[in-house]
Amino acid sequence: MRANNRGFTAVELMIVLTISSVLLALYSPNLWAFYRHQRIQSGAIQLASAMRLAQSRSVAKCVRYEVRFDALRNEAVLSQVDHFLGVVDSLEVKRYTFEEPVHLGRANFGGHPVVTFFSNGSCTASGLVELCDGRETYKVNTLACTGKVTVTR
Repeated sequence: MRANNRGFTAVELMIVLTISSVLLALYSPNLWAFYRHQRIQSGAIQLASAMRLAQSRSVAKCVRYEVRFDALRNEAVLSQVDHFLGVVDSLEVKRYTFEEPVHLGRANFGGHPVVTFFSNGSCTASGLVELCDGRETYKVNTLACTGKVTVTR
């Protein structure tokens, strides 16, 4: 009678490990590029969502909302803005911080790094904000008359 041997030999394990390490060495640069692409794409979608949230809240509550962009801190801040008797009062709603390697680039809405949404859904000025990681750049655009927010590459 034959003995029922279960398991793998050391040679078989070494062959599998060698093949696995070769495949990992071949595909790891592609995985890193995919990871970087996902980070910047996710940041652009997050930024567009913040702007759409500001627009929808301003329409729903009949109050102005703004998104202020700070390239030095690498963040965007969503705030509710009340104008009462010439005094501007701002209440922070949410803060979006972008992690390395994603950087908040140029933000220009009529010459200002802030976009304000009104109760009719429109915004202060057409403009864009850029997110970049050194290789790719995404642009989040707004259209003043409708407040439409789009993401382009």
